[in-house]
Amino acid sequence: MFKVGQKVVCVDAKPRFSYSIMAKVKEGEIYTVKDLRRCMCGDDLIYIGTPSINSNTTCRCNKCFANNGKGFFGAWRFRPIDHAFGHQIASEIEEEINQEQLVKV
Repeated sequence: MFKVGQKVVCVDAKPRFSYSIMAKVKEGEIYTVKDLRRCMCGDDLIYIGTPSINSNTTCRCNKCFANNGKGFFGAWRFRPIDHAFGHQIASEIEEEINQEQLVKV
């Protein structure tokens, strides 16, 4: 489950049905969770500040009443951002730079 303020990345911006129009979210873009809801079907929903155009962007039951006019998206369309990987890579790069500096001196 996500929490308010958490950074997430969109992993599925495709409409579920051919007649659906997906909102202005893009796969690979990073968003901030602004609110959370749970649909009566049990799907978790998140609000990212970008309105969803219709219920086909929200939960899988397509009977979502948790929108409250905000435009929540199904949480399954997003994944949390993992900063640990970035920190690991930065540490490895810093270590290589430090080793190169030791060799040059």
